[in-house]
Amino acid sequence: MKKIIIIFILSINFAFANTTKCDKDSVKKINITTFSGDNMNLLYQYCRYNNEESKNYDGYQLLTINVDNNSFTYTNNVIGNEYFGGEMFYSKLGIFGLIESNTGNSPLTITYLNIKDNNLILLGKITFERRMGNIIGEPIIENISNETIRIIDNIFVLNKKNILGEYFLNYYESFLFILADQFKQNLSKHDINRLLDKLANYPDLNNFYRQKIFFKDRSLCTYNENLIEMDAFGCQIGNKQLSICYNYFNKSDLIYRFGNKNKIELELRKEISDHKVSINPLVFKKNIWHYEVNTYPDNAGILIKKNNENITFLKCENESVEPYILNPIWN
Repeated sequence: MKKIIIIFILSINFAFANTTKCDKDSVKKINITTFSGDNMNLLYQYCRYNNEESKNYDGYQLLTINVDNNSFTYTNNVIGNEYFGGEMFYSKLGIFGLIESNTGNSPLTITYLNIKDNNLILLGKITFERRMGNIIGEPIIENISNETIRIIDNIFVLNKKNILGEYFLNYYESFLFILADQFKQNLSKHDINRLLDKLANYPDLNNFYRQKIFFKDRSLCTYNENLIEMDAFGCQIGNKQLSICYNYFNKSDLIYRFGNKNKIELELRKEISDHKVSINPLVFKKNIWHYEVNTYPDNAGILIKKNNENITFLKCENESVEPYILNPIWN
């Protein structure tokens, strides 16, 4: 098991007073009570190194945490420049941490922390690139261990009612469970649909969970560094898969795919615009053939017509139906 080492800095003033200058504008304080009843006081600062004293980093993020009269600090060296946009995040789930990011298409890094048994625990780090509002390629995950995976799984189980209920999940909370995708073992199909519905606020995360965690063995939509297709709907029909996809960057077409990962038996496209995407059924045409996709969970499937006459209805297997979420961004 990889060892996680947290450095505790007990005297902030003496440790850095002579070597750094902290930006007053970056100071942020927050008091929060977690779902478990812990009272947490968080203080975030960004401090710059003097040029002659640090050749590798421009400064560091400093997070001070006070819980039940115990004080902890965590520092994170960063390369800043004038575009530095770092900050802290916090959650009633009992997780908190640091966001290190630059504007534009530069990578964004999230550091997740937790207090357990009077110890400050580094749960892990996620670094990824966002381009035009979507996650590009595979995130880099660091400092994850079996122990922290168990902690994250436990956080989910203990807070499942809140996570799937009325509580608003921020972007960084929502990303947490990518560190421990085993948490899906604690989810029913109904739970998955509820979580995906909540993640509709974050289309990139919603799509990542659909294609990389929940439906990764079935989806016929493409997700890689060169092409991001959003998974709008899908289900299994016998030993075949139906997927409705659209290109995240070029939103002119809605794509119908039927078959399996080894062989796409039929691919159809229809032009979409913002006033057409919610229509049910979704109708795809090929000459005299029409394929009408019903996305309602209770009767999801494909009605096949020839010259406007019903030929057959291919019903989706109930437990395989993905929630229909189509949220392109045209502006």
